[in-house]
Amino acid sequence: IIYLIYARAEIRTNWKRIISHILVALSLGQIINNLQRLSSVYYLFEAKNQQFQQPLEKLLKEPFTLTWGNLNGFFSWIIPYYTWPIFIVGLFAFVVLIWQKRKQGLILLLLWFTPIFILATVGREIFPRYILFTTPYFLISVAYLIILITDPALAGTDRAKRGLIKLILTLIILLPSLHFDYLLLTNPPKAPLPKTDYHQYISEHPSGYGLDKIFTFLDDELKKEPVTLVTQGTFGLYHYAFLLEYWDNPNITIVPRWPLSVLDQEIFDRAKSQKTYILLKEHEEIPPQLPLKLVLKAEKPGGKYPLLLTTLK
Repeated sequence: IIYLIYARAEIRTNWKRIISHILVALSLGQIINNLQRLSSVYYLFEAKNQQFQQPLEKLLKEPFTLTWGNLNGFFSWIIPYYTWPIFIVGLFAFVVLIWQKRKQGLILLLLWFTPIFILATVGREIFPRYILFTTPYFLISVAYLIILITDPALAGTDRAKRGLIKLILTLIILLPSLHFDYLLLTNPPKAPLPKTDYHQYISEHPSGYGLDKIFTFLDDELKKEPVTLVTQGTFGLYHYAFLLEYWDNPNITIVPRWPLSVLDQEIFDRAKSQKTYILLKEHEEIPPQLPLKLVLKAEKPGGKYPLLLTTLK
């Protein structure tokens, strides 16, 4: 639709070229989707889609049930990530751009906001990373406004000085973002992440903090004897982190289980033949119904959801 808006002046004269462009885009999308079918876990994509998006029947019946709440969620993440200076300048820039160059301004606005609105409408579970790809369109409008303001004001100055002033103005606008990036690179737990991403990447069970300690322990154990590792999780970081870390190591067998509220017979059988560890990721203490004893506790920032490496009593 956005492409048709951009090319509307050429629809009558170059309709064949426009149709060919649309067909190429659709074909590429289908090729990429079908390449995923080569994966042995392709069937899991459908299960995840059902978890993360509204069913079509529900959308047709009540299309905007989730939209407002999800939009509030998205913008509560967009502002901390963009920072207030960039967000305010960007919104003002869209107004100016649409006023001066309507077609370009509308296309940039649609490329930025349309995916956000669609995801807010169809998304059952949403995260900030889903809208990362929309950010460049917003930043283009910010850059346009900076150039629009500085070029006339600096018309009488030489090129080097104009460039320096633009750079200084840009750095002033980016100062909160640079501070954010510095903390993210040097001390992630202190970075002003939105709460959702802080939980995902830093403090709760999806986070990878603590894995280094588990890896170090297992590396030492694997030098002595083969090991079986049972992970609480069949999808995502657990157990894939261990599959990647020990990709070509024949001395470790990784057995994913979910939800691991009880231990099945296979775990007991494996424990009879070789050293077996059970990794819990969603408990602060070992659940009383599990016959396990603690071997290693790897804490995460915030003190919640430590990794508990255990073995059978």
